[in-house]
Amino acid sequence: MQTEVVRHKSRPRRLGRVILRVILALLVLALGYALLWLRPLPATEPALAALRSDSAVTVTSTTSEISFLPTKPATTGLIFYPGALVDPRAYAYSMHAFATKGYAAFIVKMPLNISFLGQENAEGIIAAHPAISTWAIGGHSLGGVSASTFAASHREIKGLLLYASYPASNIAPQLQGKEVVSVYGTRDGLADPASIAR
Repeated sequence: MQTEVVRHKSRPRRLGRVILRVILALLVLALGYALLWLRPLPATEPALAALRSDSAVTVTSTTSEISFLPTKPATTGLIFYPGALVDPRAYAYSMHAFATKGYAAFIVKMPLNISFLGQENAEGIIAAHPAISTWAIGGHSLGGVSASTFAASHREIKGLLLYASYPASNIAPQLQGKEVVSVYGTRDGLADPASIAR
């Protein structure tokens, strides 16, 4: 009599492969969700039209910034940090308007559109424009939080512009001698007037 030996895959091995497949599927889903969540809010008109150069302002876009330079060389510059998950081009209308008044304006493009990941990026702009002697920095929402932290730790920054934003902590002592302007909406659900006043 001949006996047939049948070898079956061990159950632990099969279970391990199933678990590995489930983990890989979950990782793919998480990556897809993260990419969807990190997609910035799009820029619309009139901001997109403001990205074009004209007789008064030269607009240049690189991988790290969008610059708005007036025809006449500027001695004052504004560096602007976008809000989290907002297309940097969305601020082009305001920055173009600053440049028409004779000021250089720069919108910083942040890694993953989150300013905390590029909080010191203003340093490169300042270094690249030695003819600009007076600097201000600003930001919208979380971009304003990063801008205020930068302003507090850099003496060359003379002004701070906040759009619907406020510092993460009390940095009033570090901002002594700097001009601070806060622009906000009275019906803003996040940066409400009470939070800004505090």
